[in-house]
Amino acid sequence: MNSACHIQSFESFSESLPQALAAIGAAERIAGEKTILVKPNLVTDDPPPVTLPVEAALVLVRWLRNHTDARIIIAEGTGDRLHSTIKVFDHLGYMALAERYDLKLIDLNEAPTVELSRDDCPVFPVFHLPAILQDAFVISFAVLKAHSLAGVTLSMKNMIGCAPPRFYQQGGHWKKSAFHRRVHQAIVDLNHYCKPDL
Repeated sequence: MNSACHIQSFESFSESLPQALAAIGAAERIAGEKTILVKPNLVTDDPPPVTLPVEAALVLVRWLRNHTDARIIIAEGTGDRLHSTIKVFDHLGYMALAERYDLKLIDLNEAPTVELSRDDCPVFPVFHLPAILQDAFVISFAVLKAHSLAGVTLSMKNMIGCAPPRFYQQGGHWKKSAFHRRVHQAIVDLNHYCKPDL
């Protein structure tokens, strides 16, 4: 399948996001899916633009509800050492969004995992992935921002939130510190195990 890329000028989330989704054929891509997992960028409990505005997630959820009967899950595993993912969900308005739209919230830091292995992943030849990611259509809803180690944060780097700290906190204060070692290759490896569908 060819990957679609579209540049959409921003007017507002409610105007621009549906236009961008239409331009990349998102409705056709989610057709027939039973579970859609939205992975926002909630790396800390800092407000936007560090994290994804809940208003953007709201527009996506409404769009999904108009285009599919699939179960919608919002899932994240924060890297914030001081706060749990549930606290981050609450602080940034995602708990209220989930209650309003009957969505399930999942803390990927605590979710059950499966152990996977690949010979083509030099940083992570073995990876512990939350099992829910194997059975869902995954939408990586990233925040475009600069990053001190990776240069830029986009959809692929956003997937680091899927890495449980019990396996990937290796010293330091950040819950996903194992990714700091060879960060670019680590991100590539992660996306070999769990590439977003959209």
